[in-house]
Amino acid sequence: MYRERHSHECSTNNRSIMAKKVDDQIEEILTSVRLLPDWQSEMVRLVLANTEIPDIRGLEEKRRSISRAYADGAFNDTEYGARLAKIDAKLRLTNPVGFPTYRRNGQFIR
Repeated sequence: MYRERHSHECSTNNRSIMAKKVDDQIEEILTSVRLLPDWQSEMVRLVLANTEIPDIRGLEEKRRSISRAYADGAFNDTEYGARLAKIDAKLRLTNPVGFPTYRRNGQFIR
């Protein structure tokens, strides 16, 4: 059953209708979808196409430099922690993300 709700008055406002035909058509469309074998890789490629990927080596070197500067007294504890947290956040972006499974994706569709 579908119920129409909107703020302006019309002849169908606040009425419910059976939509078996539409439901059947939507079911047919969704169950006929077939994903290509490399669909996950293609999704990752599309996501990363406009994303700047952090340079791991550069970030690790920057982390070492900040640690040396902290040891030399260039930063107080708070500033040192903040700088490390910023670099660590960028480093986390470089961790590989596992592909979602069909079963896991199905949890979001129910």
